[in-house]
Amino acid sequence: LSLIIPAYNEEHYIGACLDSVLPYAGKGIDEIIVVDNASTDRTSAIALSKPGVRVVHEAKKGLPAARERGRLEASGDLVAYIDADCRLHPAWLPLVTKIFTSQPKVISLSGPGHYWDATFWQRLILRFFWWASSPLM
Repeated sequence: LSLIIPAYNEEHYIGACLDSVLPYAGKGIDEIIVVDNASTDRTSAIALSKPGVRVVHEAKKGLPAARERGRLEASGDLVAYIDADCRLHPAWLPLVTKIFTSQPKVISLSGPGHYWDATFWQRLILRFFWWASSPLM
């Protein structure tokens, strides 16, 4: 599994994101690629300070360009994307592994987000919309 993290001026978030991912490096996540999407802050420096993280640069601004650059750089059979302000939930990797190994016809997954910086009411509303639009298997 190649984990791709597009990042544009994410110096305040990328460190915590990578700290949530690094426990799974080599234990299901085979490579972690941060795509610096023309940042003007310390995003790259922070990402490079984390062990096992590779940083690639994409000069063309925009999420599609950053994601595509990450996909082209990835060497894994599976590719996953998370945003630089995300935290990887501990149950995410075991669930992804279980679904892709037990259901060979699955080609794509998405799941609910849990917004750690949202208010209680915002999280409640967002959880309802995820539940209504993307029921879990």
